[in-house]
Amino acid sequence: MNRVQRRRTRTLLAVGGSTLIVGAFCVGGVYLFIKRDVETRQDRFQFPEKVNEENLRLLLRRLHVGPTMEDWELTATLATLTLVRNALKNSQSISEELQFESDYLFVYYNVVQIHRNGQKTGIETVLSLGADLVRLFENRASITSDQGAMVILFVSAIASIQIDTNERPMELLQNLEKAVVGKLPSERENEQVAQVFNGQRNRIQLIGQRFQYSGETLAGEPIDINKFDSEYLMIQFWSTTCAPCVHEIPELIRLRDRYRSHGFELVGIPVDRFPGRILAVIQEHAIPWKQIWNPNEASTRLQDLGLVGLPASLILDADRNIINVNLRTGSSDPARDLENWLERRFNK
Repeated sequence: MNRVQRRRTRTLLAVGGSTLIVGAFCVGGVYLFIKRDVETRQDRFQFPEKVNEENLRLLLRRLHVGPTMEDWELTATLATLTLVRNALKNSQSISEELQFESDYLFVYYNVVQIHRNGQKTGIETVLSLGADLVRLFENRASITSDQGAMVILFVSAIASIQIDTNERPMELLQNLEKAVVGKLPSERENEQVAQVFNGQRNRIQLIGQRFQYSGETLAGEPIDINKFDSEYLMIQFWSTTCAPCVHEIPELIRLRDRYRSHGFELVGIPVDRFPGRILAVIQEHAIPWKQIWNPNEASTRLQDLGLVGLPASLILDADRNIINVNLRTGSSDPARDLENWLERRFNK
């Protein structure tokens, strides 16, 4: 090896060593950042060594970060709240306000969990949580906006579970509405909560109701669902900005092609304000079924029906009575899966 080659080799080794050192520092820095972030979040769940009102209240305030969190954080929050509730049961010198705050947060994050679980949540769990809410608010003279938002979250969660047509959910909604409405800071908030309650009552009573809807297609032609001669008609409320709505279009097309000759048809009701976007999605996915476009009417009907979130659907029989609500393609719950329902109807 000559002098030039030796110099080049030393230079490459020096550059390579520097790169490794810088890389090690970068990796180490990222590791320390992640470690510090995880430790900071874990500190939120640290139970105080000295159990007194001040420390427990501070812990409750640390825990209350709102519904946006990772699943492990939600699990840790509920576990820590359980510890707080147990500590309060064994204490003789805790104020009623601290007890209320603890009970409220426990219900709050259970409601968040219901929203995450969706259709996996049983009606008994929802009814039990609703009874806890009634007990929390029935004797309070006023409730905060945050508490009112949580009540809306709970009432809306009922939309994610299978409809129970017995009287118990109706009685719960009636009791909870009585415990909450009129106690919020503003008239607008009270009206909003009352509207949500009304919508969910309507939803529970949907089965067996006649559904009528008419309007115009995107081409301006008159259209009325009563003019369809299919045995079963699926009404699909959707939007081009709703990812799940667009995602399930190919499956809906497949199921329609398979069962249309048996008497199954769809009608779309898009809630979009801009028809150009609807037409673009229809063209892109070659959607074959009719669309009734009237965004103001569609939004109002969704609210009146108590259907929260998109996509939302109704299954109508030949007399256009509602016989099922919010069936989905690919649902993990067989009772909510559209294909499973169609197979049971047509492949008897």
